[in-house]
Amino acid sequence: MPRLVALLLVGALLTVAPDCSNDDIVVGRCGPYVDLEGTAEILSLHDVDPDANNCPRDPVTVLFVFRPDNSSARDDYLHPQWSDTSHLTVGDGKNPNLGWTVGEGLVQGSIHDCVRSELTWGACTPVVFGFPEIDFGKWSDSCFGP
Repeated sequence: MPRLVALLLVGALLTVAPDCSNDDIVVGRCGPYVDLEGTAEILSLHDVDPDANNCPRDPVTVLFVFRPDNSSARDDYLHPQWSDTSHLTVGDGKNPNLGWTVGEGLVQGSIHDCVRSELTWGACTPVVFGFPEIDFGKWSDSCFGP
């Protein structure tokens, strides 16, 4: 009789056990981003905090503000707590080299195409900004080159 009770108990547990093979649940991965097109105005170029993540050669802090093409898009932000005012960084979050920054036309008052990308789900950075017209392939030489 105890065996029968044990078998019934195990059978009942297996019947109600959760399905651990659910492919819809992903932990620790990025989900897709949704893009909002707009422009960014460079508000300032100023001295860096020496303790920040900086290019070793002539770093500068670049502050910008994003403005969506459709101003009502702000009402639909997935992450409204994430400010439209941010710092432009390169590589692993470094403040860029001043020469590269100016060479790309990133000077106070300049306006550039910009995309605010918002994470729809997942564990990555909720909002990232992209500058499609800026050549980010050249920042490394100005940061680490001779």
